[in-house]
Amino acid sequence: MRHDSGLEVNMLLISLLHYLPKTQAVHVHAFMGAPLIAQLWIGAFPNTHFSFNRCVNGFSADQRKALAGLDNHRILYETDAPYFPMGIHTVFFVEPTV
Repeated sequence: MRHDSGLEVNMLLISLLHYLPKTQAVHVHAFMGAPLIAQLWIGAFPNTHFSFNRCVNGFSADQRKALAGLDNHRILYETDAPYFPMGIHTVFFVEPTV
């Protein structure tokens, strides 16, 4: 599979989970997708939450748009990720969009 936004993989995964109730809580770990992918998850499972790690520092504009478009209650921050070296940490902030 070529490197892309992960749209095909996420669509396949969502379709494989069709037997779960729509109210199922879902945690999309280390999310690095585009806004469309986030909306597909939320549309299929409204109780979806997305976790992010320090990789957000290297996000593309589209990935930042996906993060900025999420309601705050859907965002989980991975503090135990192995990507956090000891010492000073760089934090990526996303300005909310209107």
